[in-house]
Amino acid sequence: NGKSSSVANVVEVKSFNEGLAPYRAMDKLYGFIGTNGEIVIPATFVSVGYFSNGLAWAKTSDKSIGFIDKSGKWVIEHKFNAAKEFDLVVGAARVKMGDNWMFVRKNGEPFMANGATAYGDFSDGLAFARKGEKIGFIDGKGEWVIEAQYEKVRDFQSSFTAVRVNELWGVIDKKGEWICQPKFADIKNFKRIP
Repeated sequence: NGKSSSVANVVEVKSFNEGLAPYRAMDKLYGFIGTNGEIVIPATFVSVGYFSNGLAWAKTSDKSIGFIDKSGKWVIEHKFNAAKEFDLVVGAARVKMGDNWMFVRKNGEPFMANGATAYGDFSDGLAFARKGEKIGFIDGKGEWVIEAQYEKVRDFQSSFTAVRVNELWGVIDKKGEWICQPKFADIKNFKRIP
């Protein structure tokens, strides 16, 4: 079944996410170990990410990246040259094919936003995207929900984000409406206080 309880060649274990942690073996290859200390996915990958939404990116010996499930089976073909973890809210991951970044859904379907040339990761359900010299925000369908009109942006957190217009920072909500007009030299990321 591909499972092994031998951990003699495990030299490093990273953080657990969704019950599995990446580990590095003596031969410098990576696999995943369970919370019980048993190897769940043998170390056959050049590099791996963390499990998120049931999938983790994994890099093969030919340096191509795809996504595996918790049994180590390829779910999304390894054809990318870079990848990030799947977002829990949107269920999409940012991937790079050739020189172009885009997103891929859990079913392997890629998507991009019309006219976008660069992207950030999804945060709080939205990802920033660059169109020309300006930045806006897209949703999980790849649709512009806040048009590209800002010089700089922060990731959405707790339904708000800081954006810069004419060298000044303000705060908008997920509809793109001003909560605080741009009048500050800088605004850091938001944090939810319990």
